[in-house]
Amino acid sequence: MLIGLVAVVAVVAAGVGIRAVSTAIDASDSSAKSCPKSSLSNLAAAGSPTWLLKKPGGQKLATELSYRVGHPERATAHVNVAARRGARSKALPRDIRIGAFVLGGGLSDGSRGMGFTPVAAAKRSRDGRSVRVGLCVQRPGERGLSAPGKYTGKVRVAGPRVRAVDVPVSVSIRGNWIGPALIAVFVSIIGALMPFTTKPEDGVEVDTGARKAAQRVLALLPFASGLAAGCLAAFLVYVDDPTWGAERGADTIKLVVAAYAAASAGLAATALPTKATRRALAQPTVSGGAAAGAAAPTVAPATNPPSPPA
Repeated sequence: MLIGLVAVVAVVAAGVGIRAVSTAIDASDSSAKSCPKSSLSNLAAAGSPTWLLKKPGGQKLATELSYRVGHPERATAHVNVAARRGARSKALPRDIRIGAFVLGGGLSDGSRGMGFTPVAAAKRSRDGRSVRVGLCVQRPGERGLSAPGKYTGKVRVAGPRVRAVDVPVSVSIRGNWIGPALIAVFVSIIGALMPFTTKPEDGVEVDTGARKAAQRVLALLPFASGLAAGCLAAFLVYVDDPTWGAERGADTIKLVVAAYAAASAGLAATALPTKATRRALAQPTVSGGAAAGAAAPTVAPATNPPSPPA
């Protein structure tokens, strides 16, 4: 009965807490700084290019976007500058304006577009030997505008008298965390509610109020450890997958299995030790005088045999 009541309270508290956290995050995101506006004017090549942009191996723009609406995510990469023979300087001059933009108007996962276009920018380094490329991704106000998944594309870095270079881009979008959180709490409670951990010790009387309170705490300990382990495992599964929700069925099954297994393991890890402690606490307390009296055997008084008749 007590475990069931605690489970109901845990579900209600989890729902209220998750809702409160979501509201707080939305409020903080509403004041978050937005991505800068993209300016693509005067980026067309003018005449024969004098400087070349080269992408080092492995350079790409990759970032993860959570369900959060107003919070922008950023990624950076670098491209090298090389000058053709006859150039007045091997470094890119300060008066050459460099910019960047997303090719094709946006990113896609192969079957659908992301629904909005990230903002790309480029900036010359101080020595002019490289160009810093930046990408800012900020989901608009509609959360359902883009489905979870991995969206890819290219950012082109260009400028007057500069040969352009394309940098690969990938944006991973993770689904809303509220659904996985509720699933984790519910499944963890089920995994932690196993009969053998909640049955009272049969035929045991606990004589003092303090020991009764300790028994109640120990009875709840396996449930609490199972609930915590299940929620933690579900959280790790969710965080480890940058595109959680792209395959809703498979992702949910993976979350449920991890939460249930961890909840059962966490419960089992504390069930036996707490049961042993509860049994020890449940042993009746016997005072020293009573023990001595119980231990002393009762001996009948000796009688003399009758005398034979004279």
